[in-house]
Amino acid sequence: MKITAQWLRENGACHEGRAWFSAQKEANLIKVARKLVNQDHLDWANWVITRAMPPKQKVAYAVYAAKRALAFFEARYPDDVRPRNAIKAVERFLKTGETAGLCNAANAAYAAAYADAANAGRKMKTKVTVYGLNLLRGRQ
Repeated sequence: MKITAQWLRENGACHEGRAWFSAQKEANLIKVARKLVNQDHLDWANWVITRAMPPKQKVAYAVYAAKRALAFFEARYPDDVRPRNAIKAVERFLKTGETAGLCNAANAAYAAAYADAANAGRKMKTKVTVYGLNLLRGRQ
């Protein structure tokens, strides 16, 4: 996929991100995202990756990221199963299309995460972002 200044505007990219894009010459989505990762613009890389993904791929990406953060949450709240149950419900949806309980599980997980947002380190953010790039390339 080719990224253009117009595509960035249409998708609501921030001014700083558009300025960064304009100052470099690459337009290939994968190469742009890789460049962003290498320059430690992980939030921007994640932003561009998720804008290019179809909905089901976004869900798989979100599950992957949630699984990486789950250990931090469970270490602090070992008896709170809401995030783990939400991940299981979403994985069931991805495999079978079953939506029963999905909304309730997602709302419970959101409430748990909002109560104490995990502070993911750079290494984890990078790993999650690279996984998103691999999803876009068709490798998992």
